[in-house]
Amino acid sequence: MKSFCSTLCLCFYPRKKYNKDPFLENDNSNSTELQEKTQDSTFANNLNKTYLPDQMSHCSSSIQTASSSYDRLNTLESLFSLKYIRDDEIEKVNYTKQKIIEIINHEINSKNYDEYYKNDNLSISINTHGTFINRSLPIIKISFDINKRTLPRQISLAQIISLISSHKRAKWDKLLKRYRILHQEKNNTYIRHIWYKKFEFNISERDVIEKKVDFYNGSNTFYSFASSVNEEQYKRIKNVERLLTYVSGVKIYESQNSFTFKVLLQIDFKIGSILSFLNKTIPTKVNSWLECLIKEI
Repeated sequence: MKSFCSTLCLCFYPRKKYNKDPFLENDNSNSTELQEKTQDSTFANNLNKTYLPDQMSHCSSSIQTASSSYDRLNTLESLFSLKYIRDDEIEKVNYTKQKIIEIINHEINSKNYDEYYKNDNLSISINTHGTFINRSLPIIKISFDINKRTLPRQISLAQIISLISSHKRAKWDKLLKRYRILHQEKNNTYIRHIWYKKFEFNISERDVIEKKVDFYNGSNTFYSFASSVNEEQYKRIKNVERLLTYVSGVKIYESQNSFTFKVLLQIDFKIGSILSFLNKTIPTKVNSWLECLIKEI
């Protein structure tokens, strides 16, 4: 872990003040059909612009023929605007595309996880030592497959991503009360607001506001990374607990017979025992989420 962390670029940003982006907590209206079509088009175009070759093994010839978007994403500049990077992140990592790939793959392959739950298709494990971003909060790793033969129709990886990473998710994901893209940044980065329904009868509604980036790495592998923005930037919703995301990483890759999901969650759920939450809530919710996704397909 130490050697991994030492490879991350430390970036020391000057402290600057920015105008806050108001979060319209009283806006309960649904998106219009025109807005939905615009979001669909924007989402597809942004992903197409960053449909890139495998950078984990690229050679000099591929660098010379890479697109301008490829070059931009491989600079030392963070994918996220400075005003959305929290103070506890600033001196630890610069969120370039390559660093995000390294973070996600390091955690997926780490041996520091203890298996907590397993059935035929779903595996949940936990690393109580956290990540280099936060050592005190455990990180959860969730793995599952979608067998293509169990799907009602043929579907591509891009179509699955469109369902889970756009406003469409609010239509089928029964865990959510609202899913909104608040601000579209450069390329495929954006600020999103997720409002969760009650997890359990004794756990109130939660919400989170995150900076997020989505990109392909090769033709059959998709990465997504999100973490919370600065706390003071958006208003809170009355009686809704605000979550804090340190790492929310997703890797989805397609093989001949299946789609494989690897999900990393280091989130302060604002609950008592994370182990109790793991035991009673997460397996049920993940299975329910998967069933809803397959029905939507």
